[in-house]
Amino acid sequence: MQQARYLTLLFNLAVFYFFQEDFSESKYWVQTIRDVEKPTQRKDIVHFAQVLEVVLHFELGNQKAVESFFRSIYRKLQSRNRLHPFERKLLNGIRRMSGEQTRKKETIFKALGQDLIMLNPQDTTGFREIQLYIQARITGKNLKVVYLESLHRQVENES
Repeated sequence: MQQARYLTLLFNLAVFYFFQEDFSESKYWVQTIRDVEKPTQRKDIVHFAQVLEVVLHFELGNQKAVESFFRSIYRKLQSRNRLHPFERKLLNGIRRMSGEQTRKKETIFKALGQDLIMLNPQDTTGFREIQLYIQARITGKNLKVVYLESLHRQVENES
């Protein structure tokens, strides 16, 4: 199987489980992406997998891992000049929320949602998935429900 196709398949599995809110299974597929040796294709997927891993550790309540992965990924992406403004805001927001009480998290998620609306980098891999994730956290809905509602609206708009 070609590397690009393989990475795309792994990404789709990671996102599928992410939308199911099966964060452990999603993390498994993200780690599988990260284990691909010297990827030459679909570096955007490998790049986003690193960012998504921080979100997954946050959702799993792994505070130490959030901090560790945050520092490692933030430095790596910034040194390669690959840290997109939406990823910077997301990573900083997740880091601030780690260990916070629920009300504080809600406030940070709302601010993060507003920040992403302003940035709106539609062509960036993972942006839409993160946008839906934040919307789910703001509304208190299941991520899968938010995703399906989004698809339904998109179909209606195209009709």
